Amino acid sequence: MKLNNKLQLGTFFISMLMLTACGDGGTISSTPGTLQRPIARVVRPPVTLQDLAGSWSTVCKTSNRLMGYDEQDVFTFTGNRLATTKTFFLRDSSAPQTCAHSNEALIARFTANLSIGATVNLGTSSEHTKLDITRTTVILGIMTPAIQRLFVSSAHTSAQSIYNGYGLNNWTLPNWKDITNIAAARENFKIGEPELDIFRISISTINGMSSKVLQMSVRSGNVDSDGRPISLLNNVTSTLQQTMTQSSQQAGQSTGLSGSWKYPCTAARGNPFYYQLKTLTFDNNKLKTEINIYDNSSLECAGSILYQVESDADLVLGDEITFNPRHFQIGIKTTKVAIKLFQHQNSAFTLSTFNQSNFYNTRIKDPYNGYGQTNWQLNEWKDISDVPAAIAKLHIGTEVPDILQITTTTINNASRQVIKMGNYLGRFDINGRPSSLESEGALLQ
Repeated sequence: MKLNNKLQLGTFFISMLMLTACGDGGTISSTPGTLQRPIARVVRPPVTLQDLAGSWSTVCKTSNRLMGYDEQDVFTFTGNRLATTKTFFLRDSSAPQTCAHSNEALIARFTANLSIGATVNLGTSSEHTKLDITRTTVILGIMTPAIQRLFVSSAHTSAQSIYNGYGLNNWTLPNWKDITNIAAARENFKIGEPELDIFRISISTINGMSSKVLQMSVRSGNVDSDGRPISLLNNVTSTLQQTMTQSSQQAGQSTGLSGSWKYPCTAARGNPFYYQLKTLTFDNNKLKTEINIYDNSSLECAGSILYQVESDADLVLGDEITFNPRHFQIGIKTTKVAIKLFQHQNSAFTLSTFNQSNFYNTRIKDPYNGYGQTNWQLNEWKDISDVPAAIAKLHIGTEVPDILQITTTTINNASRQVIKMGNYLGRFDINGRPSSLESEGALLQ
């Protein structure tokens, strides 16, 4: 694998949606002696950080940071904070630039503070808004043995790429590692250094939908007297991941969904050492998810429960899509997540794992851990809905796009209904919605 020696972190900035063009002022001609009335100017409200709010995603593209890999970036703006997740994928030679999540190779996540400036060149094609970004953290997660070998090699340094092991030999697969306080990483990723940039939002039609699109700055182009870029890229954009529009078919869909759906015992999401039993309960526009987690000795999920997870969510039901495959679009906004650790033969290990203070030493894809809390107790529910790390990882309070499909199958000579949700290891569209269904569904109870 050949790695680039330069990170082009291209900044992620958005401009205001073009409003009605401003009037020129002036007068209305009239007959001699009549009053001339001034034409009212259209006053555009100033661009604020609220105009940036939400998650913006690039399409899957050939990476210019890791040669031979594909890349997809997601920029999430919340208040004066920006979280950037850059995911590099092993390239599927039969379907390049598809970025299936089963092919993740390396993940980089940055956080930053934001300060917005003035909008300049109003009403012109070069209109943009100034934005200052100060990165505060950088964490890396290696997802393949090939990347791990490079990171633990002392020969692989920033001479090849700023993505390297930074002298650490304890890179594990696939866990987060915080490298914010390493001097070389701080220099390479410009941690704590204000970066001057610009952004713009425009409107485009994508897949038949009107979408807000982010234009990034040209980092290698001309700059102003402060060193701030003055032009925008036209070929590298990000699209706002939109929330669902309520469907007129909601009543019919609700009827088909109502009730509890139970999955068979399967490998736990994100953790190959555990197994899980999951139940989904739909009640009008609400979804309750219950998950029991077992260790890997319980192949039929019949042994001791390690811990339970319960979550509540608001559900928005969208339209039916009648192709590739036939399914309904939905939006799921998680409002509450609670976890209960159980007493079992390995409960001391589970308890110590959840009570780790460093969230970034946890497995990347495992959605359930201690989230930096150190007061976990056995046989007690703990609500993590207000924990910042849990909010970010589990998208608490943010609507997440998904899909579902209801079909009928025959089991033991009886007709049973089966529901399938989006495949989290598959491909996602530009709105963050799964493009395929999970391989095994849940039966209506």
